[in-house]
Amino acid sequence: MSVDAIVLHQYGAPEVLQLGKVTKPTAQAGELLVKVMAVATNPVDYKVRGGKWPTEDFSKHPEGIVIGWDAAGVVEAVGSGVSNFKVGDEVYYAGDRTKSGSYTQYQTIDHRLVAHKPRSLSFEEAASLPLTSLTAWEAMQDVMGVKAGSTILIYAGAGGVGCIGIQLAKHFGLKVVATASREETIKFCTEMGADYVIDHSKPLKDELARVGVESVDYCFATFTDKYADQIVNVVRPFGKIVNINGDFDAESLQKSLLPMFLKSISFCYELMFARAMFNYHPERQSEILAEVAKLVDGGKLRHTARTKYNWRDIVKAHQLQESGKSIGKIVLTVDH
Repeated sequence: MSVDAIVLHQYGAPEVLQLGKVTKPTAQAGELLVKVMAVATNPVDYKVRGGKWPTEDFSKHPEGIVIGWDAAGVVEAVGSGVSNFKVGDEVYYAGDRTKSGSYTQYQTIDHRLVAHKPRSLSFEEAASLPLTSLTAWEAMQDVMGVKAGSTILIYAGAGGVGCIGIQLAKHFGLKVVATASREETIKFCTEMGADYVIDHSKPLKDELARVGVESVDYCFATFTDKYADQIVNVVRPFGKIVNINGDFDAESLQKSLLPMFLKSISFCYELMFARAMFNYHPERQSEILAEVAKLVDGGKLRHTARTKYNWRDIVKAHQLQESGKSIGKIVLTVDH
């Protein structure tokens, strides 16, 4: 049986994304078959679409390659060995970079990466949360081990990761300094709960001084290549920097290594896909998403869906995502 999906038959510009047909998958042991109701876009989507990540041999995928790593939907079938989900459950998840993605009507997914979606959210709203929530939570808790009462600098606070990062940082008891440079993004960061919003188009040290902050304990960075020297300058000795962007300029990082060494700053990475890729406690992601759902339903976290499309407008969604001008998350309704 075939189902609709948005597929790639070659790498390239957004226009290579086409609505096509793929074989409906079957839930194997440890998997769920999910009827996908909504998806969201992320920078990884256009990086994979453009061939910037490890590439696939299209000759091995005659139906095309399906990307996308944010989804919300309804469990259609449960594979053997799964006891915590049943048919009809409403779920959400980000998924596994090494497996077929979520731009499809039906997807199989390792149950250890899935959680019941927030009851108070629509499918589109829920789809805005998984990848970014996991990235921010893992970066702050599993990688940096943030401590309440400390100060964190969050770059691009109005972006998909930044806006949930602000909210989670406040939940973890941190003072949050977010960066933004446009009137609408500054306003959005404030709405998300940032204590201070500074302009990253101006010298960081001066901007922090403007709001009365001498240095920060942590930096959650999405554009390390462009601001590496400035970040190191404002992070305190023995502070921590986590980078979530793999497309950084190695030369800029190299220049910052000695200054980081002199301040005993820890430079770390966060890739949400690492747990699934290396089968390293993937169940941790189900636990995090379950906690996020609880916080959302308890009114302590807000969804970050700001722009909504039908999935037939995937080209427009990718164009906006890649422009760097989107605020919050872009979500798409999947037709059935």
